[in-house]
Amino acid sequence: MSARPTEERRILERAAERKMKLWTLEGEVARRLQREGRKKRPLAQYFSPWLAISRQSGTDGSALARRVADELGWEVLDRELLSFMARRYQLPRRMLELVDETTANWIHEIFAKWLDQRSVTQTEYAVHLARIILLAAQHSSAVFVGRGAQFLLPPDRGTAIRLVGDIEVRAARVAKRHDLTLREARRKLRQTDRGRDDFVRRYYDRDADDPLHYDLVIQRDRVGIEEAASLVVSVVRGRAKTD
Repeated sequence: MSARPTEERRILERAAERKMKLWTLEGEVARRLQREGRKKRPLAQYFSPWLAISRQSGTDGSALARRVADELGWEVLDRELLSFMARRYQLPRRMLELVDETTANWIHEIFAKWLDQRSVTQTEYAVHLARIILLAAQHSSAVFVGRGAQFLLPPDRGTAIRLVGDIEVRAARVAKRHDLTLREARRKLRQTDRGRDDFVRRYYDRDADDPLHYDLVIQRDRVGIEEAASLVVSVVRGRAKTD
């Protein structure tokens, strides 16, 4: 077996650790300046402009995020957030993946914690996630994918969008991409969407499907990825001009 994937993972982990240290340092400096009154301005002004993409499964949220980020010159924070969390809090990455945007079962969490002290409950994950998102948003402009980021960040500094689509269209897309039957794809989509919706409801007390939470809702059955990226970039830049 090649050692290359292991070496690449180590390189990514070291990069994540350096970035976490930088974010933490900048956050501490901003808080100290605010306490000392050197910069008397609203707390929201310490945050960079941000974009949060909420998505139904199978709508290509990650792909859209990268296209938009390339156009804006911003950073994408999707599953990278798990790497930062693992390094910052010395947590097993595989444990974080188990509770990432999933439906929580408190009985399972209690027994898992009892059986393995290294396990991570979803509540612990949510607390760490919030800290990482807030640190990242104070460092530089970023595109956050999922995980309810828009409910943590100051609304007047960012843009929130939602990607939706008919389940049959999404299932066909996922089935082709992952070599699944349509029935398997539908089941996968419903399970993933339920986990994401439950996560937002449990930790932010919000309904992820409520369009009032977003600046823009895109129906991906009718809007291609390129057109969607152009729309999002236009909205983000339009908001920046009005700030």
